[in-house]
Amino acid sequence: MDFLPSHDFLLIRPIKENTSGSIVLPTDEKSARKGKVVASGPGRWDHGKFLNVEIEKDAVVFYPSFAEVQIRLDGEDLILVSEKDLLGVEKK
Repeated sequence: MDFLPSHDFLLIRPIKENTSGSIVLPTDEKSARKGKVVASGPGRWDHGKFLNVEIEKDAVVFYPSFAEVQIRLDGEDLILVSEKDLLGVEKK
């Protein structure tokens, strides 16, 4: 997959945890989403200072559903989220 997010956006592969067999159960609209970072942009400018993206590839992150932009690349449904909209990162 050749895709580089712009600015401070992260390309995320959603992790679906609410499963029972092969059925995906609906999640609450207000609950945080979870996903694995596939790629990240270089960063963003803020008040004349360049801020590098701090989240690394393969990190597992939590983000609110309102912040996601859904895209389809190479037949796979992925999410774009700005780094500043993340709720947190799962520690290894």
